[in-house]
Amino acid sequence: MDFNLYEEKKRKTENDIPRRRQDVPSLERLNSTFEKLAQLDDSKIISSKILSLMEKGVSPSALLSQITQHYYMPTENNEAFKGALLELKNKGSLRELFEITPEQMPDYACEILFDAYIHQSTSLALKECEICQLPESLGQLKHLIELDLTNNQLTHLPDSTIDLTNLCFLHLEHNQLRLLPENLGQLSNLLSLDVSFNKLRQLPEKIGQLSTLSELYLNNNELRELPQSIGNLSTLMSLNVSHNVLRQVPQSIGNLDELSELRLHDNLLTQLPDSIGQLSNVSELNLSNNWLSQLPTSIGNLANLLYLHLDGNHLEYLPNEIGLLSNMLFFNINDNKLKELPRSIGQLFKLEELYLDENEL
Repeated sequence: MDFNLYEEKKRKTENDIPRRRQDVPSLERLNSTFEKLAQLDDSKIISSKILSLMEKGVSPSALLSQITQHYYMPTENNEAFKGALLELKNKGSLRELFEITPEQMPDYACEILFDAYIHQSTSLALKECEICQLPESLGQLKHLIELDLTNNQLTHLPDSTIDLTNLCFLHLEHNQLRLLPENLGQLSNLLSLDVSFNKLRQLPEKIGQLSTLSELYLNNNELRELPQSIGNLSTLMSLNVSHNVLRQVPQSIGNLDELSELRLHDNLLTQLPDSIGQLSNVSELNLSNNWLSQLPTSIGNLANLLYLHLDGNHLEYLPNEIGLLSNMLFFNINDNKLKELPRSIGQLFKLEELYLDENEL
């Protein structure tokens, strides 16, 4: 067969296909390929076909490519394409289709996809997007379990943030935050909160209401104090408040029964509360680079302590109770003003590393 004649016949045949199902009122059954459906502007037929393919396990990225390739026609009316997306959005079927966004897709399609995605997704990552402000509508994302806003330019969070009651993981590190929402404690399912590398000078008192919190990262801010309510975080296992300007730690810190890691290094601490000895589950305590001149005797009660960092302070002596830390493996007291060591240090039978440089021994 002559190739040119074949192409002409094919083109005429395709042009004979009606543009709308309504143009064929007697139609009872439609048997068509995926491509041919692109020529019908009935969005329900299209969305039905797409749903059928989804049920057959077509990958989200492949499906979205097909939708765009076969249904979107740049020079023609795209009501069918738009209607199909809206139809799927209403059915809640577009959540996974946001995995890719082809460059040739029109703006309104991207908006439809994004709207459907964020309202159904359990995870939203907007890292390094130079975002300066978030809309109040953020609080409408009721399904969110994880929200990652790392490395942006945020100076505050919308009040509606507290409406994200299913949120478990909130990443806000490397922004410009100066305050956190006063009612942050309403995020009752929060497990991990990271607000490190911001410009926080204080924390809301109601932070103590985060009753399920396991990890709290406050390092590299401008905090001068911690609220007493910090002691109400009964499930907290890791607390990092290093690289701030703390001068003291509240007595209530001793109530953190589950705490296993406490990082207070690089602050301006001159003393520790006696209650620190109540942290019976702490395995790592980092107090490096502060202004401590003495330790409370209660430090000997930290029976599970494995790693103790005291380097870069002003300690002139260690309490005899230091010898009670019988499980300790690592002990750094470099760069202090020690003139002698207590005899009890010889009771640290499990000690593997001991650093004593830059003292007056």
